[in-house]
Amino acid sequence: MWRGQNIILELRWEEGKPERYRVLADELVGLNVDIIVAASFAGDPVDQGIVVSLARPGGNRRERTR
Repeated sequence: MWRGQNIILELRWEEGKPERYRVLADELVGLNVDIIVAASFAGDPVDQGIVVSLARPGGNRRERTR
C-alpha cells in the first residue's frame, strides 16, 4: 500500500497476437516504469522468442513458473 502517492497503470494488450509481446515489453521498458507485471496463459515464452531460456531469461525480463 502506498499512502499519499499516486500510481499510474500503463496497460498493454497483445490483441491475440503473441508476436507483439516483445514490442509491448520493450515499450514498457522504454517508459522506465518501476514494475512490469505480465500474465500469459498460453504458449512457451522460449518458443515465442520472449526469453532466451527460463533459467536465464536475460535483460529486464524475468519468468516465473509454477
